[in-house]
Amino acid sequence: MKVAVNGRFLLPRLEGIGHYTFQLLDHLSLLHPDDEYHVIVDRDIHMPFMDRPNVHRHVLAPPTRHPLLWYYWFEWRIPSLLKKIGADIFFSPDGFLSLRTECPTVLTIHDLAYIHYSEGTQRSHLTYLRKYIPQFIERAEEVIAVSDFTADDIKTQFSGLSSKIRTIPNGVSHDFHPLDTKDQIACRKCYTDGKPYFIYVGSIHPRKNVAFLIRAFDQYIDQTGDGVCLVLAGRIAWKANQTVDALHKSNNKDQIIQLTDIDGKIPTLIASAEAMCYVSLFEGFGLPVLEAMACGTAVITSVNSPMQEVCGELAHYVVPTDIDSICAAMINIRSKSPDIKKSEEKLRSRASRYSWEKAAILLHERLSHVALKSR
Repeated sequence: MKVAVNGRFLLPRLEGIGHYTFQLLDHLSLLHPDDEYHVIVDRDIHMPFMDRPNVHRHVLAPPTRHPLLWYYWFEWRIPSLLKKIGADIFFSPDGFLSLRTECPTVLTIHDLAYIHYSEGTQRSHLTYLRKYIPQFIERAEEVIAVSDFTADDIKTQFSGLSSKIRTIPNGVSHDFHPLDTKDQIACRKCYTDGKPYFIYVGSIHPRKNVAFLIRAFDQYIDQTGDGVCLVLAGRIAWKANQTVDALHKSNNKDQIIQLTDIDGKIPTLIASAEAMCYVSLFEGFGLPVLEAMACGTAVITSVNSPMQEVCGELAHYVVPTDIDSICAAMINIRSKSPDIKKSEEKLRSRASRYSWEKAAILLHERLSHVALKSR
């Protein structure tokens, strides 16, 4: 099978969709050496899996970071390349596809945040998404949802398409695992002067609700006088004014650590934390909570979200806009219940249900099915 893959989110610093794309391509190309994988990127980027003999890289300019360039890239550059390489199928892991290509397409939808949390999307982007996402979902031969939560949302928003939607959950890398006490102490010495800490991992923009997390942390410190820190690990993204303002107004700035240069450090940071604090307003999956579970790290996350699908009964669920709720969860975790060790084991056991290898196997089945059906 000759598989063309949209790899435009493969960037030097992988986030979200880029990480998803990397993991699936890494595993697909390793598990299926007889298939050809044609990875289409919009800038000169290299990833280790691209050195494999069954992986071919295509740099297709220009870089696509604006709706006009999205349209040009997908509707003009992509169709001609797919035809040139004779692709059997096109896999697009970022929710966009080409409406002009005749090549059968499998599309991944991570979430429909542009519908439910439109204020977190730039206006120019929102216009494009509202116009084209429905067309993309209609055009795709199959749509992969990363959670049942997202699958149900797609079915609700776009009726009559249930038969083409499949759920393939995200996985968790083997890099995420528990650390012994010695390594945890070393990590804390490096980042928080030896103090225990809560952690948030991800880019900082309104939907991630980091401003409320900071305010809840302030309330927790004011109530308890605890010397614990809050680590915010991720880049400052678009429209982060509320977060910056919350940081500026915090009475506990010296206990809030911002980390932006985090390449390769995330597994250690998560495994050494008191808890992952992921109180997002809207998600399609919530990968950081799964990564925390794999490390045996406690999770504070949003109720009525796909994170409940991932964590089951093992997380501390909060109302993301209720500071008291988040603060209470922090108090609960820092109380150090005698069942904490048992909880760590349960978290790791549940996380073991998810793997990128399993996701790649299921995706390959769908790609093969669609390619065969379209011949």
